Amino acid sequence: MYCERVREGGIRYLLDLDRRVQDLISRVAAGEALPTYNGFSTLPRLQTDHAAAQLGLPDAISIPRDLRAAIGQVATGTAGICLLNLQAAWLGVSERRIDRPLSADAIRYYLLPWSSMYRLREYIPKTLGRMEYQAFDHRSTLVHVARQIAADGEGVPSDGRTMSIPPFQACFLVDRALRWVLSYADDIRSILGVVEDLHRRIPDLAGGDRSSSIRKRRREAGGMAFPELTIGPHAPGAPWPLDFAVHRRSPSTGRMLTVARAAFVLLPTACLIVIAAFTARRSGEIDSLQLGCVEEDADGELWLSIWIEKALRDITRILVPASVQRAITVLEWLSADARERSGTRWLFQFDSVHQGGALTALHFRSALNEFAEYVGVPPLPDGTRWVFSPHQFRRFFSICYYWRWSFGSLTALSTFLRQFDLEVTRRYVTEVSRGELVRLKEDALADHAVRVAAAQELSGLDGRRRAHHDVSREHRTMVARDVVAGRTALGGFGGEQITKRLDDLIIEFERRLEIRPASSPQGLLNELLSGFVAHTLTHLEPNPLGHSLCKCARSRADLAAARCLDEFQATHPDTPRPAQPDHAHASDTVCGGCAHNVLPPETEPYWIEAIAKTDGVAASTPAAHLRTVATKRATALRAIHKRGFQDVKRVARPITLEEPNADDA
Repeated sequence: MYCERVREGGIRYLLDLDRRVQDLISRVAAGEALPTYNGFSTLPRLQTDHAAAQLGLPDAISIPRDLRAAIGQVATGTAGICLLNLQAAWLGVSERRIDRPLSADAIRYYLLPWSSMYRLREYIPKTLGRMEYQAFDHRSTLVHVARQIAADGEGVPSDGRTMSIPPFQACFLVDRALRWVLSYADDIRSILGVVEDLHRRIPDLAGGDRSSSIRKRRREAGGMAFPELTIGPHAPGAPWPLDFAVHRRSPSTGRMLTVARAAFVLLPTACLIVIAAFTARRSGEIDSLQLGCVEEDADGELWLSIWIEKALRDITRILVPASVQRAITVLEWLSADARERSGTRWLFQFDSVHQGGALTALHFRSALNEFAEYVGVPPLPDGTRWVFSPHQFRRFFSICYYWRWSFGSLTALSTFLRQFDLEVTRRYVTEVSRGELVRLKEDALADHAVRVAAAQELSGLDGRRRAHHDVSREHRTMVARDVVAGRTALGGFGGEQITKRLDDLIIEFERRLEIRPASSPQGLLNELLSGFVAHTLTHLEPNPLGHSLCKCARSRADLAAARCLDEFQATHPDTPRPAQPDHAHASDTVCGGCAHNVLPPETEPYWIEAIAKTDGVAASTPAAHLRTVATKRATALRAIHKRGFQDVKRVARPITLEEPNADDA
């Protein structure tokens, strides 16, 4: 019965949420107040998670979309609460997204109490109703049951639901956030000091008309000069123009931006974006940052002390770039007054220009989308606006690191994310699972009520999948261009094949240029390289251990030549040969002898270190058989290193052209 209710509607049916929401609406209509907090406008703002708690839910995201809309209507109507940028989520304004079936991961949480209550039964008195029923066993585990319920209910496999930000929108937003943190923050701080002094000299009269004070401040502010400011009408995404006269943090959309809102809403949001984009941390982890959380070690490396929510549930230290240190520094001075008043060290708490009121926090999701709207993030190709959330930057970091950086390592990424599960990390760097596309295609053929929404989502999802595949294509193009120009050489059997093919490409380039002397050399080279990565170099994936790249495509011929699959079949003789490379069997010596192995110069430190470690083992171990194994491995490593780096060959006749500009690339 319990599983049936989970399958039919998840938490909605388990808690009878429709009845609970109607009861809440009735109580509000009768005069009961909804939970609010000090807002950025004259109206109170809805404390969404507290409203969810009144329904027995852990957070506002757990409330179904139509029930959120019902609560939003009564909040803005009967209760007079300001929702600002929550309209899409709480008033049902946006029809771009549709509610999705429960994933196996979500269902697992609904089943977990049955397992926990049975395991803890010895500690629960019988008078309190000790659990004696064993819901799961070795044949029917909790995970198995969750996956079965998801499958029966046409749910989503346990691949997660974090949507990937389209690359152009993500890069645009990160660029504007970096400008705010690195270039505009000092100007905002200077202006904030002037405005605070202005409000001290011309305060609002108690019980009087605020408009006269505002007019006086506006007249005086009009005569001020800031000759050294970076911000201004020509600075991209800058907070300009600014209203110096109003101290309240009015919304940044629809009217002139106030200094207080720029300082205490948009600037902290820019810091949030920089931290999220360059640390890949969850929103709850970022919210836990405290004063002095960044330290510099003796080598000049920057370390961020941060709480890890899931795997560790403890504070750990991670390496961060200087931009994150700068964002933390900005947050430290922004939160200084609030920390002094509250007596705490949290960075995401703020006091306004007009001190004495309640301290305010930053609502990450709504602030993120307000910042995106203010700086003018371009719309998607279909004209809609992308809805940002902090967690999307965690996946954005993962995809960029793994697919766009020469040293990409799945193991290193998993450790940095503090996931400690390579399969979970692998799903992070996979844009869209086949199952998700299949589900959306089924939705697109469903009843007419959801057909349009499902078709639109399918189109957008497929477009984002292609966009992230473009990132991989750009990386392959960059590698091929460096080889053709003679800037780098690729070792390994696969690297030698690529070099030979590019030698042929150079000959073809010279032949065509001779036939068409008026042609643009750069344009012709771009054309040839585009065809090369589209039809020849279709794959170039980093090995998770970081020792090499793999050019194995998914063709039958390539898979037949993959040595990692030979190793797989040697240990699993009764299992069909996989349809893709198997990283579990892709060790350095196995890959080093594979036809698909590519050794760029960036991977040489791995081999040097591996040889040194193996030599150390051979010299120090007292066991003869271990010494023999280590010596044999060291010999194999040296042979791969010699062929891949010392004896590597570059292209015969490199092409030296000017670097392509943005229009030619």
